[in-house]
Amino acid sequence: MMQKKATLNAQPRSDNRLNLLDAAARRFCSRSYYGKSMRDIASDVGIKAGSIYYYFESKKELLIAVQKEGIRRITSLVSTAIVTANTPWDRLQAAMISNLQEILSGNDYAQVVIRELPCIDDPRRRRLIDARNKYDLIFIKPIKDLEIGSEIKCYQIRFLIMGAMNWSPMWFKSDGQSPEVPKVS
Repeated sequence: MMQKKATLNAQPRSDNRLNLLDAAARRFCSRSYYGKSMRDIASDVGIKAGSIYYYFESKKELLIAVQKEGIRRITSLVSTAIVTANTPWDRLQAAMISNLQEILSGNDYAQVVIRELPCIDDPRRRRLIDARNKYDLIFIKPIKDLEIGSEIKCYQIRFLIMGAMNWSPMWFKSDGQSPEVPKVS
């Protein structure tokens, strides 16, 4: 994996909400949503656990806020990258490169975005899916503009691309080596 980007600043900001988001992203990334308590996150920020509820109604709301911030960051990077691209292929390539760079950088927010979703029965899950779908639309226009053919649907290509990119932290090696493939007996 590439060099990990620090999520927490060396000096805490005066905005506890942003500090809580950073701490939650780091904790959710390292131990998963279910592996960390609000007390752990509060401790990282130097506040009492009960103080978190001034900023976030629940742990699920905190996860949603981390997800939204992660999506906002990735969307901003990808949108900026495709502005100067001239052709559909160039736009798709620029979008994929900037997306992959963010995912493979080890950024805590990006890791939470690709790994964590609230329980399927949680109505708040719909908000995250909507936010992710808006991000994924950045990829639809260049795919449509490629005019690949009517047998292949744009959304299928988008799912293929997004799935491959989101899975890349599992197999990518920054030293250029191929991932180890288990031998089949």
